[in-house]
Amino acid sequence: MIKNSIYWLCAIGILIACSGTKNDDEKAIWLYEQDHQLFSDFKFYPELINTVGIITAGDSIRIIEQAMREPVEKLVADNTAVLKALTDMQTILNQQNVMNEQARYMQYDIDKLRKSIAGLKKLQIRLNHYKTMDPSQQLVRKVECRFTYNDPITQQTIKRDNIYTIRVKTGAVIQVDPH
Repeated sequence: MIKNSIYWLCAIGILIACSGTKNDDEKAIWLYEQDHQLFSDFKFYPELINTVGIITAGDSIRIIEQAMREPVEKLVADNTAVLKALTDMQTILNQQNVMNEQARYMQYDIDKLRKSIAGLKKLQIRLNHYKTMDPSQQLVRKVECRFTYNDPITQQTIKRDNIYTIRVKTGAVIQVDPH
């Protein structure tokens, strides 16, 4: 008797948990689509909502490390060394009062390197953050959603089939790709 009760409680808990994710995904997609419509009365009729992929902290680490040909730390160090050499050369040119085309191009390169270094440092911070997380922790879900809605202007029913990338922590749609 007690075993049956525990079994049913677990089964109900699993069903509630699974349906919660689907309802959360539907709400996130509806909010995203509502924000991107020109009309306020957006009626959303989902035909299919299906999780097609999950990206974990471990996946993110692998993606970043595979995308980089060299470790991020080395890229930051190399770019910083080049930046120092360029700024030293620029200082020498400025001391000699040389203002020519080369000096302008040098400043352009310096600005690009500074942006590159800043981006690499942000990437390093994100990578280090992922490394502190449980590798199986879910970060985003990819959800296929096929739905229809009525366009109040044309009075037509429009069908859409997209893959939505939804951030697990906030439930916000961060990317949409046509399916």
